[in-house]
Amino acid sequence: MDLCMWALQCFKDNHISEILDPTIARKGVTRIKDHQLIACIQLAFMCMAREVYNRPTMVEVTTKLKNMI
Repeated sequence: MDLCMWALQCFKDNHISEILDPTIARKGVTRIKDHQLIACIQLAFMCMAREVYNRPTMVEVTTKLKNMI
């Protein structure tokens, strides 16, 4: 299983803490709301799509990131 598939499986199994940077997990991510974290992870998976045409453009990524905050 490659890294992307492992991370996706962790996300599907609701084991998000396994794919987080330990520093973020340790600090409890007090300033990041759960829905923001999930949206960011979902965006990362969109960016890792195997087919180029399924990936968002950088403009779309920027817009989505701005909408998260």
